[in-house]
Amino acid sequence: MRNRASRTSRGSRPLAPEARDYWRFRRALQTLNSRMIRMIPPELYEEAGAALGVYADGRYAFPDEIAMGVLADSCLHDWPDREGRSVAARYAESAAAQRLPEPERPVLDALLRSRYAHFRVEETLPGVGARVRSAIDDREFTLIEPLLDRMPDGNGLWWLSRLMFPAGRCMTTGTPILLGRPGIPDPEEQLARLRLVRPKWRSDRDMAISLASWAICALAERGKPEDELRIPEGGG
Repeated sequence: MRNRASRTSRGSRPLAPEARDYWRFRRALQTLNSRMIRMIPPELYEEAGAALGVYADGRYAFPDEIAMGVLADSCLHDWPDREGRSVAARYAESAAAQRLPEPERPVLDALLRSRYAHFRVEETLPGVGARVRSAIDDREFTLIEPLLDRMPDGNGLWWLSRLMFPAGRCMTTGTPILLGRPGIPDPEEQLARLRLVRPKWRSDRDMAISLASWAICALAERGKPEDELRIPEGGG
């Protein structure tokens, strides 16, 4: 989730150990992202933008500014260069000989293994984050996101975001997209629909491109009823 100025939980209670780790890792993530984004060549933005449906005929068309973040995330992780490396992987190679500060090293390692997730908040955990269930692989995680408990009635909300696990902590990375509560009252039915899509993804890259496209569609359709949010069709 996005960084904000406040670094404390509600009221005056002290930060939980998970939340202290979160802010430490979040600062390192911001530093790493600012370095890596400068490495993205213009042609990569165009190629990724065309695949995600926001670039055509020499022009970009974003439904809102959040979609620009989705595109940048995809450029960092999903588009290989001629040698098959992503921008994030190329940065990691260049940084291998450097003595990165301690928070940056585990975050960079976690970034290289980050994966998109479509997850539902099962239960908010005040001061920590939430217990979430991933529809991609039916796993449950404790998502460290201290600001989630500021969202009223957060239980039952569906999100799209990359997840990473620095030092074993589950955190979002990149641009998270709130899908809301699709008009399917039974969570199991929503999960079943997504399970039908998963076999079409031939690789993690297929999955990432499909979910990034879905995120942009969700941004473009926010004015429509929630039950019109489309489930991605998978790799092409």
